[in-house]
Amino acid sequence: MKALRRESGYTVVEMLIVMVVMGIVIGGITTAFVSGSKAELDMNRRFSAQLSVRLAMTQLRADVHLACSATASAGQLLLYPSAGSSSAASCAASPTIAWCTGASSTATGRYTLFEASAASCSNPPGGKPWADYLTTNSIFTVNTPAAGSKQLMSVTVALAANTNKSLSATTGVDRYLLADTIVMRNSVPG
Repeated sequence: MKALRRESGYTVVEMLIVMVVMGIVIGGITTAFVSGSKAELDMNRRFSAQLSVRLAMTQLRADVHLACSATASAGQLLLYPSAGSSSAASCAASPTIAWCTGASSTATGRYTLFEASAASCSNPPGGKPWADYLTTNSIFTVNTPAAGSKQLMSVTVALAANTNKSLSATTGVDRYLLADTIVMRNSVPG
């Protein structure tokens, strides 16, 4: 019997205290891991949106440089090809490339930019999607030079993307804006 009394061990209270402390430590580690995973996902989404906006702008530049004329309205840019010879420049009667915005499938209140080989934009837009998470669909402005200025037509493009659904469209660290004025090299000088 004396041998049994000398055996030491943990009491139930000590075991409960250890389990509570371990639960708090593991809970903190889990919270940090989940927070890091969410931050990485958000960063990857922002990087993907920025990359798609840059790629869309590159393709837009190529298309606009080759155009002779353009018309723009909310969410739509129609590009007309050159139809004349180098000595008698003129524009085709109907557009061959349309850039259109439509509702984003990944984020409510955001837009996706599409390129289509059509005379107008359909609803919903068809064609190849280029950029997502755009904050507005009014991204195109056609600039017509004054008569006698000898300047060429141009298109101003402002692609603003924001992947954070809870922030306003015009503020926040998640907002990415890429803007450019692109000259139509085949347009008739003003």
